[in-house]
Amino acid sequence: EDVEAALETLVKANPEAVMLACPYTPCAAFLKKARARGFSPLFLHLGVGTTALIHEAGKAADGLIVTQIVPNPSDSALPIVKEFVSDMKAAGFTPDLVSLESYLGAKVLVEASKKTSPLTREALISTLEKFSMEAGGLAVSFSPTDHQGLHQVFLTKIENGKVVTIGNLK
Repeated sequence: EDVEAALETLVKANPEAVMLACPYTPCAAFLKKARARGFSPLFLHLGVGTTALIHEAGKAADGLIVTQIVPNPSDSALPIVKEFVSDMKAAGFTPDLVSLESYLGAKVLVEASKKTSPLTREALISTLEKFSMEAGGLAVSFSPTDHQGLHQVFLTKIENGKVVTIGNLK
């Protein structure tokens, strides 16, 4: 959370935009200190713990552009997201980006496990390295050289403490 030196360097450079690639705690500390100093270039963040970042940074997070690896559960019309939101609410949980990522990962693992026989570590890895599925509007695929799964980036912006979708990239 010692972000003073980085902040000082950036203030002197006066950039138009700053890309943050850090866990939510130091990012929140940086945003709070930057806003307090009146330093407000376009801030961008690689989406790691967006909900926690919003909670930690408060108003200082407003305006932050954040990349996500899954769609925003608060405004996506994709069938997988609707299913996820319904399941989370039925279980008494608040849907968020991290839990959607885990939910999708669990679905992929279950489907890959069903196609694996015998179900051993080596066989599951072999199945996953040639696995693809359509997961309620999201295409998921792996290969021996590509373990990414999803190949889209969902762009969001934090506005008034909420995650708002602004687009996606393929």
